[in-house]
Amino acid sequence: MARASRRAKDRGWHRSILVGLRALHVTPAAIVCGAVVLRLETSTFDVWIGVAIGTGLTLAAYEVAREPQLLRQVRGLALVVKLIVLAILPALGEVQAPVMAAVFFAVVAISHAPATIRHRPLGAAGSGRWRE
Repeated sequence: MARASRRAKDRGWHRSILVGLRALHVTPAAIVCGAVVLRLETSTFDVWIGVAIGTGLTLAAYEVAREPQLLRQVRGLALVVKLIVLAILPALGEVQAPVMAAVFFAVVAISHAPATIRHRPLGAAGSGRWRE
């Protein structure tokens, strides 16, 4: 019984840490997204870019360290794609704003999708439920 209650307590701390990291990340990320969509001068929101990148990478590292299997699930694929697109965003020139808005939309949609979608295994490791 002690083992089960320790796991429940650990999940509680894990959840609290994730909520805190997400809150610290979403605020500057929303500011950066808005600034990019509004085409504001980058120098006016450099600090927010740094905070968004730092908190985002910290959140991603924490989640992957905590649950490595997420990289073999829909949510892991979404994370990797998001990081790649955001890494090349500065080189996208005129299409930066719509790409940033699309990334923001996709991230919100995936993160609020039912767990059965977010946690669905990818590829050959999948359960075959994609065909249902």
